[in-house]
Amino acid sequence: MLCSMVVPAYSASVGSNVKLRVAVCERPPYCFRDGDHWTGLSIVLWEQVAQSLALSYEYAEVPLYKIPEALASGEYDITPMLGLSEQKAARIRFTEPYLVSHGALLTRKECVVREMMTLGRNLASRQMILIVGLMLIGMLFFSIILLAIERRRLEGKFQGSSWKGFGSALWFSASNMTSVGYGDTTHLSPLSRVVTFFWMLFGVLVIAIFTGSVSSSLTMADITAGIIHFNEINRFEVGVFKGSRMDVLLESRGVPATRYDSLESGLEALRARTSISAFAGDEVSLGYSVSRRYAGEFHMSLIPKAELLYAFACRSGLPQFDAINGELMKIAFAPDWHNRCERWIGPSGF
Repeated sequence: MLCSMVVPAYSASVGSNVKLRVAVCERPPYCFRDGDHWTGLSIVLWEQVAQSLALSYEYAEVPLYKIPEALASGEYDITPMLGLSEQKAARIRFTEPYLVSHGALLTRKECVVREMMTLGRNLASRQMILIVGLMLIGMLFFSIILLAIERRRLEGKFQGSSWKGFGSALWFSASNMTSVGYGDTTHLSPLSRVVTFFWMLFGVLVIAIFTGSVSSSLTMADITAGIIHFNEINRFEVGVFKGSRMDVLLESRGVPATRYDSLESGLEALRARTSISAFAGDEVSLGYSVSRRYAGEFHMSLIPKAELLYAFACRSGLPQFDAINGELMKIAFAPDWHNRCERWIGPSGF
């Protein structure tokens, strides 16, 4: 489907009577239909550039995966929302990037049981095991020393059989670890009181370390829950928007993926759990779509080392390329550019 839009000529030095053929596709928030016209972050940016340079143009809807080849063959002149890649840059020209996004993976939200299992795995870290082990070893060591001291006294505490006396000493050490036990009401020898005093100090230190480690583990669980690496994506049946930059990245890393002609069809497949258990894309586009149509249904994890740069892409030999690139840079480096982007993608997009 072809939509025409002509911008009046404001600058005879750059504009011409030749209409530029602009390839677009449904890819919110960069480009999407709103009634009978195209809009979105990339569309608004392109129209501002075109107006400044007095460029005439017409939109043509083209599937995303066909746009690079259509530009390379000269069928179309420009597209305002293509991800930079080395493979594409060998055949078409890219302007300076105007937006940076990151790779992300959408999965369905886990049930409560699975979330509890994930929390348990984070708490069972090596650091937590070492701290708990230190506490138990300290309690045993203190109990043995206290039992040995008190058993030498005729009226010492922890009398009775060896096992009974050791059990009482172990209970005494546990209850006094945080200095809130009954050490002040138990009659001990002076030496035992000295040992108990240092044990209470040791207990406060260990409990503080334990509390800090638990807090750190919970924080790290929240952070790591929002991060997934490429080598972990293989455990999912992954879907991807055909022709997107993430499609290229997954293919280059040998990650098999089911390709969808539109972002919406991929997200619907993930919601239905028919053929995929995760969907890979860019953070901006996925976040925008999820917040508007799938709120509360999916969990998003960022993919480190998957930076995605978006720019205008043009056919080779386009006479207006330098002027377009220069005008684009003026807008992208303007102080209000980030604020303008937030209208479409929100603060998390940066």
